[in-house]
Amino acid sequence: MWQNDDGRIIHLNAFKTNSPLTLRHRFEKRPEKGTYLIIFKSNLKITAFTKNKIIYRTDEDAGKGYALIPVSEVLKGEEIALLLEPRENKTGYTEGAIRLQSKNDFFLTLLVKERKTVILILGIIFLFLITLKRKNPCLSLFFIFLLLFIITVSPLVQFFFGFLTVKTALSPLSLISAIYFIINYLIIAIKRFMC
Repeated sequence: MWQNDDGRIIHLNAFKTNSPLTLRHRFEKRPEKGTYLIIFKSNLKITAFTKNKIIYRTDEDAGKGYALIPVSEVLKGEEIALLLEPRENKTGYTEGAIRLQSKNDFFLTLLVKERKTVILILGIIFLFLITLKRKNPCLSLFFIFLLLFIITVSPLVQFFFGFLTVKTALSPLSLISAIYFIINYLIIAIKRFMC
């Protein structure tokens, strides 16, 4: 149960804010070693602290992604505070289940949830290996950029790159590159067909 400074209960699984806000939660028991508080956030910078000690801070406020806040050092009965700062002129929000899990458990949960994306990624890797074996550099590059695009638009991106700003930069770049290489390949194929 999270509370603001006025003592009002706030539900973080569906929360929106337009201005900075501090929420507090007291742990009834000490979290297990390697436990993270996992929150899906969008357009929010999050700083977590206990007794004036900062335990987590996001450097970026852009885009959507997961905040993985290490809480295993929080003692029984100790309070953790979250400073939520929305991006300028944007509404910041959190949604979905707030989890207390290890990184590995959460990654497995995410893989199961994103199983269609994982199958697509494995299929593209397979096609990339086939084009690489047949020494077709244009198609190989297309599959690399397509793979990069699919990874950057999925929630799995944080486990590959870590920062949401990387996702924001790589997503359009990889899509443009993939489109360029497929158009280039089609032009080459049409020229061969016409000759």
